[in-house]
Amino acid sequence: MLTESYPTTEVCAESLLAINSLEELTNFYINRGVTFNNISNDSNDKTELFRRLQRDWSKCFITEIKQSSNVMPENIPFHSLEVDGKKYIIYGIVHHALMGEKYFSLVDNIFKEVKDVVLFEQNFGILFSSAKKHLEMPDHFLYSFKNYFLENLKAMSPMALLQVKKILTELDPIKFVNLPFKYMASSTVTLGKESFQIPALTAINLGYRDDSGIKRSAYMAELARFIPSENVDMVVGGGHVVEIDYFLKNGGSPPEIIDAAKRHAEVFSRRGYASFSEYGNLVKLKTDFAKEAALLTVLSAYFTAGTGLFFGVKSLFEHIF
Repeated sequence: MLTESYPTTEVCAESLLAINSLEELTNFYINRGVTFNNISNDSNDKTELFRRLQRDWSKCFITEIKQSSNVMPENIPFHSLEVDGKKYIIYGIVHHALMGEKYFSLVDNIFKEVKDVVLFEQNFGILFSSAKKHLEMPDHFLYSFKNYFLENLKAMSPMALLQVKKILTELDPIKFVNLPFKYMASSTVTLGKESFQIPALTAINLGYRDDSGIKRSAYMAELARFIPSENVDMVVGGGHVVEIDYFLKNGGSPPEIIDAAKRHAEVFSRRGYASFSEYGNLVKLKTDFAKEAALLTVLSAYFTAGTGLFFGVKSLFEHIF
């Protein structure tokens, strides 16, 4: 078991993000006075190790948020990279409905100003009208319906909405916009019956890649890689940026995700760039899209209904509060 000794030495986010293996994570805490007897898969020590990592990451995140600028940026922050001669620009946004019209107009300008095709995360077309002329990535087919339903049901609950409003009231929402992308990315790791929120890059490096957000990032990276263009612009949630960067640079996406991305890119190439809101039609072109198309149709309908409910509740809150 672990000792209760835990020095008051501050743990910074950068040190947590630099961890690349379970051994490094273990040594990180050993060097801070924590003693381990056993770090096997089912051990209490390992569970406690991840509890500490989650706690420290949460503290670091709050610190970074408070230090972040509250000045509205003139342009949406982005990350650029080049891999194998192909250039990528990845815009990372906060796509919560409570961010406000001024910020949303900045995002919409990306779609208006970029002349080439822009790949955007699924359902952004609902929030940004100018997105519809570009390419919608069907990343939500990687959700299981149960997880998708439960995540959205939780997000749309009155308690969740009140919590979000409380956070955005106490902390200027623009602080989230100006937060470096590496601090936006968290991932869920499950050990036994307990789940932990830890840095996404740490989760990837430790081999925990089952989180739906990481899978979707891997898919978006591979789809961008297969799109036949020397320059690719992407608009995604800020938490996906460093994950997409990782998979573009290092590979490592599961074979089934690479296969799906390749097939989807081929379909787009044959049809020309169009929104995946017409994704159901793709089943006519390739029968093995059937499961993905059926799932996407159900999820999109649910998301659209949920978004309508969200904006209705948001309007009610604005009148009440």
